[in-house]
Amino acid sequence: MNEQEETHTAIPNEAASDRLNRSCFCITLDRQVLGRAFERETGDAAFSATLLKTRPHLFSNVAIFASTQMVKQMLAVVRAIETISGLPAYRDAVLAWAPEVARYDPGPVGVFMGYDFHIEADGPKLIEVNTNAGGAFLIAPLARAQRSCCQDAGQSRGRTDADQFESAVLQMFQSEWSRQGRSGSPRRVAIVDDDPEAQYLYPEFVLAQRFFERHGIEAVVADGRHRWRRLNRVWDAVVSST
Repeated sequence: MNEQEETHTAIPNEAASDRLNRSCFCITLDRQVLGRAFERETGDAAFSATLLKTRPHLFSNVAIFASTQMVKQMLAVVRAIETISGLPAYRDAVLAWAPEVARYDPGPVGVFMGYDFHIEADGPKLIEVNTNAGGAFLIAPLARAQRSCCQDAGQSRGRTDADQFESAVLQMFQSEWSRQGRSGSPRRVAIVDDDPEAQYLYPEFVLAQRFFERHGIEAVVADGRHRWRRLNRVWDAVVSST
């Protein structure tokens, strides 16, 4: 740690994450490394430069640290939700007031299900369950661009998870494809949103598109507002398989 950090009085039994959040204000993000990472992901130097210039606050220069205990608490909440949502009594109670379309179960459990927590002094608080959480394709290169400012911070980094990101995501999509009763692998994928290029996370759409292309899956970014005019084209893009 640097001299400024060493002047802070130690608190007995203080968790490493709390100590780091209280006293570690180092710039841990190497933006040049981050830029090169996005350039490798897309094969486009202009993409990286534009992303970092037009969205200067998308990535924080400093890190926030979560304790092992907080991570365990969040995982416990996620496991509880997924367990309870599968119970027949719970499903019957929910479906009693849900619209009829909710009764149709095509099989998939949802790629990138997101559980959004706020970290507070007395523990993490779940604020949202998101069925199409964004940010993963941005966070993986970000984790690789983090540099350690001290030993404790180095032990907290997620580089290993980032290195396994692509294989894990590909496996998720393949699993969802299989759960829908399909064989082989997806051949085409549509990434759909209203006016996608105007979305703040549009760069992530591009990263996802490049991800699929690297793995031999054709990907198209489509405007959902035009889905009815191009119904057959979009449908073919979504459901075609090898």
